[in-house]
Amino acid sequence: MSEAKRQLIDRREVYPGDELHIEPNLSPACELALQYYNLLPKGEWIHNYTYASDGIWGEKDKLHLVQAGAVVKFSRRVGVDLLARSLSGGTLCENDISYLRQHCHWQLHSPIQEIDKQKVQRIIAQVESIRQPSDIVLAVLTDTHYTLGGNWPSLLANLHELRASLDGLIHLGDFTDGLLPKRETTAYVNNMLQGFAELQKPFYAVLGNHDANYFHINPETMSMSEQVTLYQQLTEPYKREPGQPYYSFDLQDQVRCFVLVSFDAAEKHRYGFDDGQIVWLKKEIDRVAANKKIIVLSHIAPILRLDAWTKVIRNGDMLMTLLEEHQKRYGNILAYIHGHTHADYIFRERGFPIVSIGCAKCEDMLVHKPKGFFTPRRQWGTYTEILFDIMVVSPTRNDIYFLRVGAGESRSLSGKLAKEERAVMKKVITYGSFDLFHEGHYRLLQRAKALGDYLIVGVTSEHFDENRGKLNIVDSLMERIHNVEKTGFADEIIIEDHVGQKVEDIQKYHVDIFTLGSDWTGKFDYLQEYCQVVYLERTNGISSTMKRAENYELLRFGVIGCGRIAGRFVDESYSVSGVNVEGVYNPHIDSAQKFQREFDLAFATADLAELWQKVNAVYIASPHGTHYEYAKKSLENGKHVLCEKPLCLKKQEAEELFALAREKGLLLMEAIKTAYSPGFTRLISMVKSGVIGEVRDVEACFTRITPSNLRELTDTNFGGSFTELGSYTLLPIVKLLGTKFNDIRFESFFAENGLDVYTKVYIKYHNALATSKTGLKIKSDGQLLISGTNGYIRVTPPWWKTTEFEICYEDYTQNEKVFTKYQGVGLRYELSDFVSTINGYRNGGFKLTAEESIAMADIMERYLAWRKKQAQAEK
Repeated sequence: MSEAKRQLIDRREVYPGDELHIEPNLSPACELALQYYNLLPKGEWIHNYTYASDGIWGEKDKLHLVQAGAVVKFSRRVGVDLLARSLSGGTLCENDISYLRQHCHWQLHSPIQEIDKQKVQRIIAQVESIRQPSDIVLAVLTDTHYTLGGNWPSLLANLHELRASLDGLIHLGDFTDGLLPKRETTAYVNNMLQGFAELQKPFYAVLGNHDANYFHINPETMSMSEQVTLYQQLTEPYKREPGQPYYSFDLQDQVRCFVLVSFDAAEKHRYGFDDGQIVWLKKEIDRVAANKKIIVLSHIAPILRLDAWTKVIRNGDMLMTLLEEHQKRYGNILAYIHGHTHADYIFRERGFPIVSIGCAKCEDMLVHKPKGFFTPRRQWGTYTEILFDIMVVSPTRNDIYFLRVGAGESRSLSGKLAKEERAVMKKVITYGSFDLFHEGHYRLLQRAKALGDYLIVGVTSEHFDENRGKLNIVDSLMERIHNVEKTGFADEIIIEDHVGQKVEDIQKYHVDIFTLGSDWTGKFDYLQEYCQVVYLERTNGISSTMKRAENYELLRFGVIGCGRIAGRFVDESYSVSGVNVEGVYNPHIDSAQKFQREFDLAFATADLAELWQKVNAVYIASPHGTHYEYAKKSLENGKHVLCEKPLCLKKQEAEELFALAREKGLLLMEAIKTAYSPGFTRLISMVKSGVIGEVRDVEACFTRITPSNLRELTDTNFGGSFTELGSYTLLPIVKLLGTKFNDIRFESFFAENGLDVYTKVYIKYHNALATSKTGLKIKSDGQLLISGTNGYIRVTPPWWKTTEFEICYEDYTQNEKVFTKYQGVGLRYELSDFVSTINGYRNGGFKLTAEESIAMADIMERYLAWRKKQAQAEK
């Protein structure tokens, strides 16, 4: 016979001095055990959208058997499950569980919670300074999401400290997560209600969506009547409609409060307000005297714009019409107050303010927030662990003050509190991705903080980074926020997720100073219309104290060469995380120093040894004929190499370089930007997946009209259209048809100096043909055409940037157009893959393999040999 499963009898959070007494006459048919939990919240429960599935913020510790007659004394704060199992192998029924509970007695003491009495006393003083004789003061909290190991004891301790100032308490719903069986949820709620009862103040409960106990498809959903019986048991004496989930109550006969139910798990559209409730509210609100103020309370807002979780709010428009029509006639609705969003906001675009209050639970997740809502940062074990409001209702002033206890800021309907605060506080705002947080970030925040009294830091979202072309973000959004938070400089952290938000934020937060690093100088001068703009000098170089992700190598680049492409590379590097261009090498020191000044680099040198000493990667942007030597020496000196195309002009040289890189454990990559762009990568993948059948022909053309004095047409050894542009046109050919061809031939038009100004390359494969066309003095349509047995793909010029292509079939109605993004000048894509491949985050090697680079070097070598023969024949 197998052992019976242990069943939960009771669950408690215990403190030093608490005891559990087991009666000695307990039935021997059961075995009791205590499962201990170390109560330590995980960061994911505080900062991410996630819940502890077992309702405990902690991790399992030891399991102890306990005998009848035992007295268990607890010496530390822990979570404890009292478990039992039948020794006969059966399942314990409810009567058995009830019997065991009656014979196990907890002796629990009220835990002594440390609170920030100075801050709480400041709130009390503020209440007294605001309060007039006719005002009503209530504590309003919402979304407690009670768990063992959570912050409920801290919330309750602060409420006790404030008790003398209160006329009542309101809970706006979501008492627990709603994940547990009914019996356990009931125990959690009763524990909270016991705490509220100890405060000896009127208590008003609003039902939230989690209170239906339906979350994560919980099979033990609570009916509406069960919710009323459980959550509103302390509220019944104050209801004007006892037994109903929605009801009204009066505050000192000056204010009528209407409590609405905004969620029904039994409905198709669960969020919203049922017809009967709307009829009841219409009837009741019309009975309110015109000189009596009205407050409406619910868990969920009545407007879809103010909710991030649903696409439909049932009867929301009907409710708003009812309330706004009443407001037009009488003007006595002070506010509609709700929870649910876990964020703060006052919406003022309708007939009355709609106020959202942040969550009492220690949580600051930033996803699933309506636009404009603010989520205060939370930190466990500090004053910001808690969050609720002391609501001072002032009927005579037609105002409500929300004095914040814990994380966040105090507010009022009139805005008076915010105006007073702004008068004495200088606010500064800055933005960034703050990826791979390093000393430069730290110093920037430190100097930004010194500019004023209150620093707001905007951290970019992954979506916004992607849209603005910031690639290769390593740290998650929450990790980046946490790193900013750890500096202690940020008073408030917000998320930047759309273009134009800076203007919105400056006005929304009443910012005095906008600041960024000096590398952005001039780019945000347009914000001077709204506030002062300050550019802070950047920190050159990457400090050895930079925060490093595990196994993440931060690349300190040295640039070899000062040509046009080198400058573009530096500009594009700002869009890739984990990269800093440190310095530049050029054999002509004047050129290097000019480049250094133009791009604000840390050093310039004409000494390769100095370059290699200061960097761990090089970008080679020198003339074609020098690529091999620079790449070889850099690899020999232990540096990763990203080399502009063409990597080499001889097959043997390319083979040698890749072999050397493998031997040294380094990355060598040919920088053909097209190979790494999202559009081209997608194109190749789609073709290889068979969308046009088997590929039979590839035609690639890249031409441009080039001035005769540029390097491409003056370097008589390595210039010309094919060495300059051939890497692009050969790329789709070798990617789609392979590196093994049967025959190749060349045709060119030559300039007087012997360089080709237009070249056609014909390549014959076993079952396919290919044509490459390049030109520097002859212009043609820059098209890529890929022909297959079932259709063809036409890539819109300039195809090497690949932003659009069309898949075409015999039946044109089946044609499909594909659109992709191409950010900047494209170099960020190759750099992003270079960094990620080194660090193992992404394998960019498949986009351009060593075999493919070697094959292109082979074709370059054949062409140069052919061109040389043509020149000799001309002579």
